[in-house]
Amino acid sequence: MNGTPISLPKREVALLGEGERTGIFRVTTADIVAALVASRPTASLALSRLARKGAPERIGHGIYEVRPIR
Repeated sequence: MNGTPISLPKREVALLGEGERTGIFRVTTADIVAALVASRPTASLALSRLARKGAPERIGHGIYEVRPIR
């Protein structure tokens, strides 16, 4: 990221917060489906949008590494 603040919808904030809360920073789409009780397409879309904003880094198909917020 370039240091510019990004605006995130509540679902995306919850996604990042889950990693902070659990200390798990590598997540899959299936992890998000289970944690947020979301459908697979919804979880995939949220992760994809976050990745475009630079929040998590996509490291494989359906696998993301979430950087600590702090």
